[in-house]
Amino acid sequence: MPRRITLPKDVRSFQKTSPNGSNLMRSSGPRAVLPKGFPVDIGEPVTLIYDHKDQIVVPVLERGHVMCYVIVNELGLPELFN
Repeated sequence: MPRRITLPKDVRSFQKTSPNGSNLMRSSGPRAVLPKGFPVDIGEPVTLIYDHKDQIVVPVLERGHVMCYVIVNELGLPELFN
């Protein structure tokens, strides 16, 4: 079930390198960085690969579809998934 959060700081966003893959790349364009104060709906955490390392990420949802991913450790909300 999606949760609505407000980003406490600017956060980089990522895209999958292929639709069914597990590798991530940095997003480009206007949503490459989601700004502080931006409200987002997030899904459940999953493990994907960025920079040759497993990363815990959450999908950022828009109208129920994945818009991008953000790395949990970069969110600045350690209490979110405890």
